[in-house]
Amino acid sequence: MNKLGGIGRRLIQVGVDFLPAWLRRFLRRIQLGKAGQVPALPTTDPQKQLLVIGPVNYAGQGYVWGNAVAAASDLAAHSYAVEVPGGFSFAVDSEIPVAVYETSRAWQKQQLRFLSGADFVLLEAEVRLFGNLFQNFKQEVRALRAAGVNVAFLAHGTDIRVPSQHVKQTRWSIHAEPGADNFRAEWLSRRNIAAIRELTGPVFVSTPDLLVYTPEAIWCPVAIDLQRWRSDSPKPKRERPLVVHAPSRAAEKGTDIIEPLLFELERAGVIDYQRIQNVPSAKMPEVYQNADIVLDQFRAGSYGVTAVEAMAAGCVVVGHITPQVERAVEEATGVSLPIVSCEANQIGSVLRELISDQAGFSERIQAGQRFVKEVHSGEFSARALLQNWLRPQ
Repeated sequence: MNKLGGIGRRLIQVGVDFLPAWLRRFLRRIQLGKAGQVPALPTTDPQKQLLVIGPVNYAGQGYVWGNAVAAASDLAAHSYAVEVPGGFSFAVDSEIPVAVYETSRAWQKQQLRFLSGADFVLLEAEVRLFGNLFQNFKQEVRALRAAGVNVAFLAHGTDIRVPSQHVKQTRWSIHAEPGADNFRAEWLSRRNIAAIRELTGPVFVSTPDLLVYTPEAIWCPVAIDLQRWRSDSPKPKRERPLVVHAPSRAAEKGTDIIEPLLFELERAGVIDYQRIQNVPSAKMPEVYQNADIVLDQFRAGSYGVTAVEAMAAGCVVVGHITPQVERAVEEATGVSLPIVSCEANQIGSVLRELISDQAGFSERIQAGQRFVKEVHSGEFSARALLQNWLRPQ
């Protein structure tokens, strides 16, 4: 019975995507209630070609990429995202309440008109741009292209990370865990990859591990505001280094594997350890500027915004990085990735060795800050988008 129940849940998870758009909108209206007021159309510079990025703005990336492109070109940029209740409140040009996005026919048609008047649209994570106006994002892309809009795709992670392939990349994959329910993730990632190949057009990925699943893609690195994360103040002097770990989703970051080893080190007086949770994005620069070592992620085999922010703040970053990611970074940038790569179950010995080498520790801090400035300040990302799509040479 449990097995049949599990199969039923999986079929429901997939089947909802095949419901007619009007029925999805009706069901979401029952769940979410009235949409409320429709946000006003954004104001943009009519003298410039317009790039719109949306609709997820994961970790504030759509906003940062848009600003980077605008700063490096003659384009105007606008980012928008669906509001996530209880989320981290990342900066974005327009935030759309989830009930409006899902159920408001007026907003959906208004947004279609707005994007149809843009010159370029960067569709993030294969998420529908107009809520339930169309059946799927393929129909949206075709409608925009019919209006003369140049549409490209940007994958962020789980949207194209195929579980059956990821387990071959790293033995720490969350998809290799006993009892892992990979049914929907496998179906969704394969569907998305097939769709963007069917639609054709430029494809970008935010992290280099995703090149495994879409070799045709261009790496558009995650980017941050350097001034927000860097500090001229020296790190606090302390007897033991402060090690922090800020998992957005602990199960996916390997927190359950590393924390018992960290508690052992703390009891032995080797480190002080803090797990960071429920801290608003605005407070995170202070957290990293006060820390010495930041533990990133140990299951994906790659790195993301957390690692970049921590390096910018003068921390040594430790995480699990696959050889494929290390090669991809060096090939694209000409420099080695300055993250200490570590198997999850070796975190104790790696931290002891790292802490004992004070000269090497300082060098890693400097290398990390140089790397972030060269690769993750937004300029590299803007070049990737401009040269390979917006303003090809």
